[in-house]
Amino acid sequence: MSSRPQRRDLRRGWLVLGLVLLLAPAVFVGCSDDNPPTGPQPSSGSWQDLGLSADFVEVDEFATWNGLLVVGGHFHQFQGHLESELLTWDGATWNRMEPPGADVRALAVYDGDLIVGSGFFNQASGDTLPTIAAWDGTQWTPLGSELKGKSVTALTLYEGDLVAGVLLDNTGGSNVSSVMRWNGTSWQPIGGTLNGYISALTVFQGLLYVGGLFDTAGGVPAKSIAAWNGAAWAPVGGGIVGGASSTGSVLTLATDGTTLFAGGDFSSAGGVPAVNVAQWNGTAWDSLGAGILHPSIQTYVSALAMNGTTLVAGGVFGVDPVRRWSGSEWIPMSTLNGLVRTFTIYNGSFIAGGYFPPSGGQQANGIAKWVP
Repeated sequence: MSSRPQRRDLRRGWLVLGLVLLLAPAVFVGCSDDNPPTGPQPSSGSWQDLGLSADFVEVDEFATWNGLLVVGGHFHQFQGHLESELLTWDGATWNRMEPPGADVRALAVYDGDLIVGSGFFNQASGDTLPTIAAWDGTQWTPLGSELKGKSVTALTLYEGDLVAGVLLDNTGGSNVSSVMRWNGTSWQPIGGTLNGYISALTVFQGLLYVGGLFDTAGGVPAKSIAAWNGAAWAPVGGGIVGGASSTGSVLTLATDGTTLFAGGDFSSAGGVPAVNVAQWNGTAWDSLGAGILHPSIQTYVSALAMNGTTLVAGGVFGVDPVRRWSGSEWIPMSTLNGLVRTFTIYNGSFIAGGYFPPSGGQQANGIAKWVP
């Protein structure tokens, strides 16, 4: 993995040190074989390898489209190809897709098509495709020209429309982003710009929520999370701050319909102590137990998802990079040796993706299915 500090990039900012420690667990304080970490015992169950064969696997994004699991990331030496960015799995066989751009950063399904957002673009048939395009099963079609040369960092659906988080400019080390809405023919900005980076988009109680690393949204003070009410951006209960970076960042958002969950690198949500994960009920923030923290390495939550009625978190946790929320504490879900970036449900199974190379008794390589 690389070291850029935003969604994928923000998460990668701490990755080099984290991986050194993750892949050498004996250096953890209190985590050697002679002095194992204390805490809840792992859930019964195990992670099952999905048979992805490549020298290097780094999974960043998932989507389910036309019965296929679509996987975006970096795959070295897959089926004779030196580098691949987009793969599909039908439950038995892995295949390669040729995306319109490199560095796949966001996936979605809209109007029956697979939507791929990228960090930059390649040449195709002599034309430069934009950083967002639709695949109908036969060909790639650019979605407008407004995002050409920009970076698409997040995708979701809002009121039936496709919405994208877009990095407009990062010159001089300062990021400027916008939430853009596709009207069928062109991209239109929603409520002005954000003075930072967009990592996540989701819809909760009819409002569009954006998370990332920023101080303002549409000129309104909003600490790393904001909500669009159809007319303007608004802060969310005082925002999210603190953490190892001191500024606070939101890397992932998820909802069960009644509660919005935020994960990232932070220590406080709306003034309430909350370590790297917090919950919002539409009115106020609250913590989820003691949060997720390792005593001796940089810890952050980069993935949140519902597995049925259970909230599951993934990230860089030092050990056990997948945890489920019991209602009172975070319970390890067996062990994977590495970090987890994303989750999805495919054919009824809960799937985790990230960077966890095979080692010891762990056979999964960057992607695994949970078997209770």
